[in-house]
Amino acid sequence: MKHHTSLFAGVFAAAVCLLSASGAQAAYGDLAADLVYTPVAPCRIADTRIAGGTLTANTTRSFDVTAVSDYSFQGGEANNCAIGNAGSFAAVAVNITVINPNVSGSLKAFAFGATTPASAIAMSYAAGEVRSNFAVLKIDQGASANELSVVSTASAHLTIDVVGYFGALPTPPAQATPTLSCTNVNSAAATVSPGGGSVCAVAACAAGYVVTGGGISSGAYSNNNTVSEATIYSSAATGNSWQVCHIGTSAMTGTLTFTSQARCCRIQ
Repeated sequence: MKHHTSLFAGVFAAAVCLLSASGAQAAYGDLAADLVYTPVAPCRIADTRIAGGTLTANTTRSFDVTAVSDYSFQGGEANNCAIGNAGSFAAVAVNITVINPNVSGSLKAFAFGATTPASAIAMSYAAGEVRSNFAVLKIDQGASANELSVVSTASAHLTIDVVGYFGALPTPPAQATPTLSCTNVNSAAATVSPGGGSVCAVAACAAGYVVTGGGISSGAYSNNNTVSEATIYSSAATGNSWQVCHIGTSAMTGTLTFTSQARCCRIQ
């Protein structure tokens, strides 16, 4: 018994072409184009020696590919082969093996749901040999459980081992609309004492916020001090804070107690 491995000429190149029939790039996420290839560890999804029996010559046999949790019902592995849980996809990359055909002939593979198309992928074999071919096959997108069909001109057994699939690009998540969140932060109280001097009050924004403005939040004189005896001389941003400073003259007999306020904002 001979065992051969070959490639379907030009299949892979055709499968990864991302242009529509008109030559223009297809829409984002189009299942007919604009696809992403996901490789998987080789896994058997069908074996007619275990389930289904020998292919009958010139008779179509169909197989389930997507949305399968256990492929043992068609002779495959008792798991999802890392494709059965991948949702709907456009094409599957497989190794197809024809085993012990009773006469020389050929096998065609194509999407389920139609008579054998002229463009179906074909492989030839001799009587009694084991022949494997790699192919990228478009699969049916309809509601039927089956997505892939084959037809052989000879009676033979068949295995199908998946190695990857082509699916649509995932839709990017919608971007949240940014919102501006602001809050006012007050400093601790600062006091200009009798006899004057320079004193500052600093209101600091929390981490993640940016100071966007500020000023004096409150102020109170005692002992009938006048504005001319304790005046504001600085109100400005410093780092990520807002600083207000007062200076009192030596004529001050009372006190000035005040606070600063920072306007702190962030984008959410």
